Amino acid sequence: MNIDGIYSPKDMTDILNIGDSTLRKWCIALEEQGYYFGRTENNKRLFTDNDLIVLKHFRQLVQVQN
Repeated sequence: MNIDGIYSPKDMTDILNIGDSTLRKWCIALEEQGYYFGRTENNKRLFTDNDLIVLKHFRQLVQVQN
């Protein structure tokens, strides 16, 4: 559920139409390059509108690179 521009991993997989494992892999790949995702106290990722833009762009790059 989107609350004030904050998305859960489930929200992101629904919006991007990808699986949980794909989202996880993409996040790890971005984090390895220095990208930062916010996290809860339980160390679960939280996503913002900016993260959504980045992940949509990442999806386009993955599709082009195949």
